[in-house]
Amino acid sequence: LDSTQDFSSLRLVGSVLRQVQWPPLVGPKQMDPNHDTFVAHVDGANVAAYKYSAILYLSEQESDFGGGDLLFLDGDGTDRSIAPELGRLVLFSSGFENLHKVDPLTRGTRLMLGLWFGHENIGGVGAFGDGRNFEKPSAGSDDADSHFQAMLSSLTRKTSPESGGPGDFALL
Repeated sequence: LDSTQDFSSLRLVGSVLRQVQWPPLVGPKQMDPNHDTFVAHVDGANVAAYKYSAILYLSEQESDFGGGDLLFLDGDGTDRSIAPELGRLVLFSSGFENLHKVDPLTRGTRLMLGLWFGHENIGGVGAFGDGRNFEKPSAGSDDADSHFQAMLSSLTRKTSPESGGPGDFALL
């Protein structure tokens, strides 16, 4: 992320609490089996309002699930892999510079919170490009940036057995 940018106008424009399980559950309330969550994609190409993406891991690789690494495909042979760790927050811009995918699970259940931020005032123009919108915060409510800052400051960060220090944040 570019630390010289003004992030004061960012608003929360999308979020999802996702549970991915292997073997997958099948039923009417489950994700469409034809939708492949592990295909390489660019968040901002899927939803134009997305300018910055965040993933907060709510489960631990190895103890809760196998596979599931976040892979950034740089195209120059220096692809980067980020292992999911409980409490790790990964922040990155949502543009084509961050083509990414998730390795398929081999076992267990992976939990994560996905958040997307943008500068647009989601209200008149559909955030999804098809007329659907997220609700605008009501008058007098805190803006999304305040909520995001509060979430960051209140995160319980895991102690890493290797370093003895807290869990980490990955900024891309």
